[in-house]
Amino acid sequence: NALVSMILTGYGGFSSAAGYIGPNYKVDHDISLLIPEVWCRMTPEERSPENLIKNGALEKLDDFEMDTPEGGKRTVLASRLGYRITDKFVSHYFGRIFDNPCAAINEEMLKPEVQSLEVFADGVDNLVEAERK
Repeated sequence: NALVSMILTGYGGFSSAAGYIGPNYKVDHDISLLIPEVWCRMTPEERSPENLIKNGALEKLDDFEMDTPEGGKRTVLASRLGYRITDKFVSHYFGRIFDNPCAAINEEMLKPEVQSLEVFADGVDNLVEAERK
């Protein structure tokens, strides 16, 4: 019922990481605690998914092909993640909290696949498998 209510009311659902962002950053619930601070400093219009996409603050993730250890190719269903925040989002909205927001959230956190494509793909695979169950 909650999902149907969100869809019918046009609620833009957002989530944040807890645990690890790629193999190099352990964040526990620090990010989960920070996101509400950012969100409450944004106007309802600024929080609108359409607005965030239009202004380049959110970017869509697409599926991609990846080499397998056996020498073949496989598809990583990264589009299941939807959208993610960009450096534009960080500099504009995290800048309301931090003097140097890019020091708090860097490119490796925004794009964990640059840390390790294999670990990123494994994480996506785990999410896809959990959705199937």
